Amino acid sequence: MIQPFKGGYQQSSTLYAGRNLCGSRRRSVLRHLRIHSAALFLLNAKHNFANENSKILSSKAYLCTMADEPEITNQENRYCEAIDQVIEASHEYFLYIAEMKLAMASLGMAVASGTRLQATREILDMADTLFQNITDPDSVLPDNQRKQLNHADEVWLDMKDKMSKGDQRASNLLSAHAFMEMAIVHLISCKKDIRFKNSISDYLVNYLGKLSVFIYREAIGHVML
Repeated sequence: MIQPFKGGYQQSSTLYAGRNLCGSRRRSVLRHLRIHSAALFLLNAKHNFANENSKILSSKAYLCTMADEPEITNQENRYCEAIDQVIEASHEYFLYIAEMKLAMASLGMAVASGTRLQATREILDMADTLFQNITDPDSVLPDNQRKQLNHADEVWLDMKDKMSKGDQRASNLLSAHAFMEMAIVHLISCKKDIRFKNSISDYLVNYLGKLSVFIYREAIGHVML
């Protein structure tokens, strides 16, 4: 109730007390909200810390796993099937393999030209047979192919005419010849490594050289039969 007094009205003590009570409850609710918010903040912080800690532990575990892996994962070393060992990645053996793959890819391009398909495929077959010889000593040329290569004596021939005509097959065969020549250089160097003493035969070096010359003569069109 509102009581009159001099110069105006005065609120009753009941209403004033009620307002004080409401204010007290409001402060209590706000205090609980602050406590609740603080608890949520601490809970979230704890959760985030646990997640970050888990990530750190996972990273450490991954690094430990990487460290425990065998030496073959090192970029400086590679597994060599020929001798069943892990050797340096820069070894002549891998350079030989790379050059032979390039030579065979060039022969494949020569096949794609569509000219003298049977002859080109036979050359590719001979190259593949010799390529397998290091890992499979029984992979040798049949007598008819071996005799063909025995006629392929090295000779100097002018390739300018073929190249000036834009003969794609001849170009690809000459590329195969050049890559195979480089492969032979690496193979001879590799043969000097004692680890490859029993893997690289004189037969392989000899007939790769003959095949390289044979490819060159086929490219120029001067094939000895």
